[in-house]
Amino acid sequence: MTFITYAQNGEDVLLWRALGHIQGGFYVDVGANDPVEHSVTRAFYDAGWSGINIEPLPSFHRRFEEQRPRDINLAIAAGSAEGELTLYDVPAVNGWASPDAGVAAAHRAEGFDVVEMTVPVRTLDAVWDEHVRGDVHFLKIDVEGFEAEVLRGFDLRRHRPWVLVVEATLPNSRVTNHEKWEPLVVENGYRFAWFDGLNRYYVAEEHAELLAALTVQPNVFDDYLSHHLVYEREQAAAARAAAAAAGEAHANAVAAWEAANAAHAHAVAALEAAQRDTRSKHADVLAAHERITELDRIARDGQAELAAAHARIAELDRTVQDGRAELAAAHGRITELDYMVQDGRAELAAARARITELDRMVQDGRGELSAAHARIAELDGLTRDGTTKLATARERIVQLDRALLDGEEKYATSQRQLGETSAYAELLERELAAANQRTREVQHRLDAVLASTSWKITEPLRAVNAGEFKQWVRWRTSAHVRDTVTRLVANEKLRRRVIPMLARFPTLNERVVDTVARLKRRPPEVPQEAREGTVEPNLRDLPVSARRAFADLSKRPRPPES
Repeated sequence: MTFITYAQNGEDVLLWRALGHIQGGFYVDVGANDPVEHSVTRAFYDAGWSGINIEPLPSFHRRFEEQRPRDINLAIAAGSAEGELTLYDVPAVNGWASPDAGVAAAHRAEGFDVVEMTVPVRTLDAVWDEHVRGDVHFLKIDVEGFEAEVLRGFDLRRHRPWVLVVEATLPNSRVTNHEKWEPLVVENGYRFAWFDGLNRYYVAEEHAELLAALTVQPNVFDDYLSHHLVYEREQAAAARAAAAAAGEAHANAVAAWEAANAAHAHAVAALEAAQRDTRSKHADVLAAHERITELDRIARDGQAELAAAHARIAELDRTVQDGRAELAAAHGRITELDYMVQDGRAELAAARARITELDRMVQDGRGELSAAHARIAELDGLTRDGTTKLATARERIVQLDRALLDGEEKYATSQRQLGETSAYAELLERELAAANQRTREVQHRLDAVLASTSWKITEPLRAVNAGEFKQWVRWRTSAHVRDTVTRLVANEKLRRRVIPMLARFPTLNERVVDTVARLKRRPPEVPQEAREGTVEPNLRDLPVSARRAFADLSKRPRPPES
């Protein structure tokens, strides 16, 4: 008999190979999850076994209560000590609930929502003492990384399940973690039998004869089928039965349509017969009229024949009445046949409507099948698109990383340039401040000259060329400023920094250019004697006209001393 497997990795196939000969066996399932989907014990329950299902999630526990009335269903978690623990459930994935906070953190890192709940905890020793009364033929433990804690609360020397099946990889991973708990098993009289890529199988030493059955993976000789495949076959058979019923209904509808057509043909034939009879009666009436005409002629010919004619007329009247009665009966028959034709047409319309409905049902079935194929194609397209978009997103991330690095380098360069520009601006400010200080000093000296007695004495001489003197004073006042501006403009580094900045503001640039040009204008020519050092130091600050006046005065003879 073909074995129906429900487990996700063929665990029940291996266990059935080793223990299927036992009638009414007993199992304990820690982390039972769902009573059907990926269940290791469902096939054994269907074969008459019973056992204990430990599942802390309320929704799955209710399903066990409804679908496993022979089993003992406990809404608890198993652990190393009595108490409570926090269970981390992933609602989006069946079977990922775990008491391990590290496992929950990994699920969150992968983008899954994790729900926390507090559940009671009991040791397997306590569960065994309370509910087990005989042999336990296999114990399965699947608690998403919490297997070591479960085994620490279980005395394998005192309680001896024949076979142990323990999940031996990290949740949703091929990485094994059995080294954390395997010593608790093998040091208590259990032999390793098989690793199926997900679970490790162990056999109690007193049942070593079962080892041979657990050393080969599930294969064709185990004669098993997945319950998903069986379900699909049942659905296909039901669909074929429905299609056969639809075909039979279609055939019945066609037969009814043909019967309606036959009834319609019979009604048409009856109608044609009635029409022929009516035409015959009409001919008789015409003959009667002709006879009346003839009798009228005979009446005119003689009274004797008149009586006979009246008698004949009466006879003909009866004949006409009979013909009318027959004609009325024919009309009634025609009306009856019309009703029959209408009924036949109604039945024909109903048959055609039923045929149309059945055709629509067949088309709907084909449409749903086409929609399913289209959905599969769409999902394939979405998968390909998602892969393409993921690759594009990764390339875009690499481009953005490069752009970010370039932006950071440009930002650092601009910061350095800004710092250099700021330094040059500070230098310019210091130079201008020094020029202003020198200007103030010159102004102070000029004020002292204006307040001196010599200045007052030479006032008439100054009036000779006042415009030239004022120009000389302005030039002396701004000389230091011009020197400062000239040095700054001659600084090549400063020009490379400032000129591009001024180019952004045309009005400001024009004002700065005009100011620099005005400040760089050449000062008045100094006489050759001043350049050669022949002018006395106390006269060098006077305009040329003043120095010439002093020179003329010095050439005049002095008056004799009295």
